[in-house]
Amino acid sequence: MHIAQTIHRLFPTEDDCLEALFHLRFQSPTCPHCKRCDAYHRHPHKPCFTCTCGHHHIYPRAGSIFGASKLPLKTWLVAMALLFDTPHYSPRQLAQTLKITYTTARHMRQKINGANREWAWCAILVLHEEKKAILHPMKTPTAYIASLEEPRKRDIKTLHALIKKTVPQWKPFMMEGHPIIGYGKYAYTSTSGCTGDWFCIGLSSRKRYISLYVCSVKNGKYLAELYAKKLPKARIGKSCIRFRSLEDIDLKVITTILNDAKKLGPMGDLHT
Repeated sequence: MHIAQTIHRLFPTEDDCLEALFHLRFQSPTCPHCKRCDAYHRHPHKPCFTCTCGHHHIYPRAGSIFGASKLPLKTWLVAMALLFDTPHYSPRQLAQTLKITYTTARHMRQKINGANREWAWCAILVLHEEKKAILHPMKTPTAYIASLEEPRKRDIKTLHALIKKTVPQWKPFMMEGHPIIGYGKYAYTSTSGCTGDWFCIGLSSRKRYISLYVCSVKNGKYLAELYAKKLPKARIGKSCIRFRSLEDIDLKVITTILNDAKKLGPMGDLHT
């Protein structure tokens, strides 16, 4: 079956499916505890993603049509693809293709048909795109920027040049597993004991906006929060500044933020 083979090729393991589903459903989650964006990593023992602070977990399957199911996520993806491609695919055919019982196939068919089949297929296509990013990540900032389309490419290129000019000592690199250019790599240890690498400044092109991350704190507040009033058209998280284009921000204010981050270093006065 061509569709089944395609799903198996795109998502060879259950972990692959789970990681792609996480990116599809939650995109750029903000931790409710530490307020950081895009700071989640795969938990080594549980089917969830954990913030680097160690206090918040996201289970990608929870709240979905297959949330309570014990079947592999890949089995559900194949079933979704089959039922969209052939709406009258019978429970018996589904059972034979997926090698499951008739009762289970009928239950899956009811669940999937009860949801929006158009969404189901769109989900698979988006998962495909996410999977391509996971399987074939951009290895350099230059390659990442070159892969973008205009006018987003121009905006990211301008910000990239501004960051390199303002903080030349923070060498750019691609974050592993994330479409983010990092500047100024540093090692962290979370309260739960997890360790890893993070960035002082981060830059990423998202589907609907550009994200600029500034992981530096002054007087107990992230720099993005302190300068929020000077960036009225941007959406401000704790450490994240989101905007649609360069027209929505003042580059002089961004330069000031970068200079402050350079003086404070990673996480700023949280380390003092």
